[in-house]
Amino acid sequence: MKKLNLIAGILFPVLAAFAITACSSDEPVIEDEPAKGPDMFYPADSTFLYEILKEATGLEDGFLDGRLLINFADTVNNMPHKPRFYMKVKGVKDENGQWRIWGLELYCYEYTYPIPVIPESIKNLDYLTDLFINGEGWTGYMPDYIAEIKNLKNLNIRCTSFYTLPDDLFTEDMLTVSIIGNNNIVSLPSSVTRLTNKWEGDRAFIIAGNESLSGKVPPITKAAIGMWANAFTSFDYNGVRKRHLGPDGKVYVTGAWLEGCHINELVPDSILSDTVALCDFRSQLGGYQEGGLPANLPSDEEIEKMRKEYIRNHPEDSLFAAIMHAQER
Repeated sequence: MKKLNLIAGILFPVLAAFAITACSSDEPVIEDEPAKGPDMFYPADSTFLYEILKEATGLEDGFLDGRLLINFADTVNNMPHKPRFYMKVKGVKDENGQWRIWGLELYCYEYTYPIPVIPESIKNLDYLTDLFINGEGWTGYMPDYIAEIKNLKNLNIRCTSFYTLPDDLFTEDMLTVSIIGNNNIVSLPSSVTRLTNKWEGDRAFIIAGNESLSGKVPPITKAAIGMWANAFTSFDYNGVRKRHLGPDGKVYVTGAWLEGCHINELVPDSILSDTVALCDFRSQLGGYQEGGLPANLPSDEEIEKMRKEYIRNHPEDSLFAAIMHAQER
């Protein structure tokens, strides 16, 4: 019962305001003739809540009896067994006074059978901007329809057992991305190149600590992305770090930060002969790479001498000098 109360404790504080008449007592008061769900929730959101509670509990329609939004607390506290996963829902009223889901957190900390699946109706949550999925109980392939959530802005996928992410997952409208500690993910969605925070420091993107995430780092040219401690083995040199002067007069950097990956292939001559590109690429590699740095990469002392000489000979390249001086401080 303690865990049953936990799911109520996570979900009920939000949904109680939606589905149950407010009162001063700690115990909810159920209306005698409550309105049907769609009169309180937007129909698509009502459908999703109903389906995900069924998925969490493994219960059939006969138990829920279509009443999720009417007697939610009573339903949760009388479930015959513990749920397979837990959730937190955040809502807001739309212009018509109907509740819409804008935030969703899903927690599944242990493997269960059948494997829990996020209902496809999640793609119909037009107000959903924040999605957090946590725990190794989420496994298999993340459904492609997650990428169809049209207004998703903040995405956090942490410590799951997913093998793949939808290739179309990332968009240029995203504000924050955190893909951390998902040790079964083997490839990065190509849509990662859409992420952009070139002139917006309040956008933050981290894809790190995913120990099976390997292959080639795609060209990250519109964003600064932390990609440390993955298993990347090669690098698209179109993604060498670059500097940009923002409309606010500040200098911004795009590219991937790759400390602790496995990038030790030989550096091409086109980079070795370009001091700016070489300095930037060396910075991206960070302090170390698993298996060592590329064998033909000049030493840090040699690169430092090249950097200083370039600054002396190219005083007009203020962007390069600005970033370098900032790092020295």
